[in-house]
Amino acid sequence: MSLAILNTLDERKQQRIAAAEADFKSLVRQIADGGDEPAVDRVEQVLAVLGKDVKDLSAAVNLYLRRREMWQQVEPLSRHATELAEIEAKIRAANAKLIAAQEEHKHTFLPLRWRREQITQESLQGGLLKQELRKTCPDPKLVDRWDTIQSKRARLYQRAGELREVIAFRPEAERNVKAGTVVKNGVATDWTAIGKKQLAAADAAAAELEDVERQIAAAEAAEKEIGELMLEP
Repeated sequence: MSLAILNTLDERKQQRIAAAEADFKSLVRQIADGGDEPAVDRVEQVLAVLGKDVKDLSAAVNLYLRRREMWQQVEPLSRHATELAEIEAKIRAANAKLIAAQEEHKHTFLPLRWRREQITQESLQGGLLKQELRKTCPDPKLVDRWDTIQSKRARLYQRAGELREVIAFRPEAERNVKAGTVVKNGVATDWTAIGKKQLAAADAAAAELEDVERQIAAAEAAEKEIGELMLEP
């Protein structure tokens, strides 16, 4: 038997294995989706080429179903970070007005605190599911893309939260502009100048926030795309 024939046989073997691996993934999805049952002969042929058995196929189907279930729970939670940042900014602003507006603070703060605690618990659970989804992904390139987008989203959410804090103090800045110059204990304070600076900072923050929110939307869309790709068996 010549070397060329050996090479040809090896190439055909690799082609059969590659085709069987693709068929195996297709079988996993087909069985998991509960559609038409695959032909038994086809299943046996695929398993034989790959050196697998029914237990391997069953395990692959169960893992695929579990990972799909995890993603269905994780994907909607991607918006929690944005909502949580908005809530945190509102809580800090409400605390600053506590002495002057105790009753208003109570009606604003308590529902927000309850929602914050609820989101925190859901986000913790979502974080655990994301870790398991990442850990069980067989494609290292997708894992790298996932890690990159997660880091980017975290930076964007942090920046958005910082900008919302600045914007939240606009009402106070407007009051300062109207206050004029106040003399207390012999010290004059130009609240109008202070208020104008605060308003300028709020305007700049609002402009930057628009761009950050566009980036967040793009990052969330990318996360969804990558997350769905990670469901492949």
